[in-house]
Amino acid sequence: MRIDTTAELKRKFDITLSREQSIALITHKKPDGDGLAACLAFQELLLKHYKRPADIVLEEPPPAVYEFLNAADRCITFSSDMHYDIVVQMDCHEPSRVGTCEPLLQHANSVFAIDHHHEKEIQPESITFIDIEAASTGEILYRMFSSEIIRLPRPAALYIANALYTTILNDTDNFVNSNTKGSTFAICEALCQLGLNPAYITRSFIMGKTPTELKFTGQVFETIEIHCNGQIMFVHSTLKMLEYMGLNQSATSKLTRLLKGAKGVKVLVYFQQGDASSFRLSLRSDTVDVNKLARRFGGGGHTQASGCTISGSLSLVKQTMLNALMELLGDG
Repeated sequence: MRIDTTAELKRKFDITLSREQSIALITHKKPDGDGLAACLAFQELLLKHYKRPADIVLEEPPPAVYEFLNAADRCITFSSDMHYDIVVQMDCHEPSRVGTCEPLLQHANSVFAIDHHHEKEIQPESITFIDIEAASTGEILYRMFSSEIIRLPRPAALYIANALYTTILNDTDNFVNSNTKGSTFAICEALCQLGLNPAYITRSFIMGKTPTELKFTGQVFETIEIHCNGQIMFVHSTLKMLEYMGLNQSATSKLTRLLKGAKGVKVLVYFQQGDASSFRLSLRSDTVDVNKLARRFGGGGHTQASGCTISGSLSLVKQTMLNALMELLGDG
């Protein structure tokens, strides 16, 4: 069931909450600062306003970068014996995007999906709200519960403000994406009124790289390739590069933020090796609808920021994407 307003979504959630007991909050595979931080904010709201505990269930422990939100202590890892009455998907609406947590959707009495990505695979049995104009899923959550948040005790309200601001920083790439609007800044101002210190979140979430992680970033930059007279830029990282530096996949988070806006480049593609036989592609552009391109390969996302996974060697995956991009740009 598709819901068109946050007011109706909140009404249906309140009704469902009154008749169901256990609650799980989940997000997509490899959770980011929108999906995970939105879950953290919602968990705090449910506990402090509704007096209802909720589990945040992930495929694996959260990345260390979310330590400033105490994420490790607030999340649990999925196991096959888990069952919940209500399951809420944050920052995704497709069953396929939640990975090993998908059985939670199948066994739940009620499923909610709250998202801002382009519609792809609506679950008929779920209550789904999608707003592609929202800068982040956290922004949707704030619109749903702003009056409740401001009445919470200050520590709880501040925690939620920190988490919601993280969702906005994540999905606006620190306010440089075109999804940044006046309404986004208005929400940030409201979060500041709750005690938010934007500099603290920026330092913790965006700037808190170790020297080793910065060195790894430099290695990724050294892989830059330019194609089609400077219109296409490729960069990549491999498992071997991470292993050599003693890092895990969390070190690859948000590297595209540092490369966006290169002069003359229409499309940026970051090839991140996920396993021995596939690469996760992050596509970024200010002028090309990369969502359409990502969907050709089973992925998706936003018009200017999308992703997909392609199996094969690095050279094969690069050539596959280059051919598709040349066709898209009219150069092939």
